[in-house]
Amino acid sequence: VREGDLAVLEAADGGHDLDPALPYRVEETDVQHRDGALSDPAEEAGVGAGQALGGQVGHTSTVLWRDASSVFFAVVFPVLLVAIIPTVYGGGGGVLANGQTLGAFFAATMAVYGATVTAYVNMPQGLAEARDRGVLKRQHAAPVPMWALLAGRVAGTLVVAVLTLAAIYLVAGLMYGVGIPPAWPAALLTFVLATACFAVLGLAVMSLIRSAEAVVGVTLGTLLPLCFISDVFVVGVTFPPLLDRLAWVFPLRHATRAMSLATATDVVGSGLSWDHLGVLLAWTVAGLVVVAWRFSWVNLEPRPKPMREPATEPRPVARLGRGS
Repeated sequence: VREGDLAVLEAADGGHDLDPALPYRVEETDVQHRDGALSDPAEEAGVGAGQALGGQVGHTSTVLWRDASSVFFAVVFPVLLVAIIPTVYGGGGGVLANGQTLGAFFAATMAVYGATVTAYVNMPQGLAEARDRGVLKRQHAAPVPMWALLAGRVAGTLVVAVLTLAAIYLVAGLMYGVGIPPAWPAALLTFVLATACFAVLGLAVMSLIRSAEAVVGVTLGTLLPLCFISDVFVVGVTFPPLLDRLAWVFPLRHATRAMSLATATDVVGSGLSWDHLGVLLAWTVAGLVVVAWRFSWVNLEPRPKPMREPATEPRPVARLGRGS
């Protein structure tokens, strides 16, 4: 930032001193040099879009792995569930009406559940916390393109989700003899599309909600009830017609159904359930529209106004006379 630009920024910031070493950005499409040439702000900052994207991928993966609660609920907890729930139903060797074993079914659904927790709960919460702390505002001043920031966050989420998928199938294979699905490319593609869908929906929630605490309340508050009616925690249950139709409106049941069909041993065709994937795509597009409309780099929570102390009249000063 040049001296003239720094003066403009200080004036816009209410006269507060700004550090010339920080990468503040003038809010214009182009920045004009002293010689009259025009340059892109990203070029002046020296940060390429590819470099920003790669940095966001690594940062997101690192943050998710460093948070103990995120690792437990998104990775360890689904692995524990795939080890416990099939035994409750009589063992992983039990066969469902469609011919799929309980072990294979819950391996698929728990993988979707773990990916959903990572993409829909943990990642948006971390991004909202960064927004509340002013980190996103500083990244925007760097400048980091919005698409690089969000795409990097989604890609970092996919890395963690795929590792969770591998851990779940490792445990299911050791305990119940679940092998690699015959149509594993279709299963992997379904898993990636479902994870991306929930990541975009999590970003949409984050864009609409003011604070990080409220974000995790909304995401967990909507995810957990849907898990009980979307073939995640229970199987073979007949729900009331209204509740059953409601479950088919949201993307979670479509994700679990598409994943269980893609991992079946007697899969027919490519293994891709285009009807369920179409619903996931529709929800993804809706989430992208919300993100493009409402995403903000700064904290949306209104700042409290500083309390002013009441003015007090000066006390009269007693003067001592000469004879005192």
